[in-house]
Amino acid sequence: MSGPRVNSDVPQTRPWRVIVAYALMLAAAAALFFVIRAFGESPSSAATGTTTAQPRLQSPTGDVLFHVLLALVAIIVTGRGLGLLFTRLGQPPVVVEEV
Repeated sequence: MSGPRVNSDVPQTRPWRVIVAYALMLAAAAALFFVIRAFGESPSSAATGTTTAQPRLQSPTGDVLFHVLLALVAIIVTGRGLGLLFTRLGQPPVVVEEV
């Protein structure tokens, strides 16, 4: 045997093109992030033209951990329940990840 055959119909990509494309995608994602961030940090009064200052609301920091843990528990319980249901239907529990 002479080794694996290479299909000559498939065009070969050059590594530098892949690297440049990847770098451009990263730059575009970073630019989009900064644009969204700039819109999010700008005060809403600048868009409407009003100059009245509104008091800042303080976010409750004590309940954040509770809400994160509650969401995590809900996801785990739902996943386990659907895993059992799909197992009884003859499917592997991994199918739940796709649902």
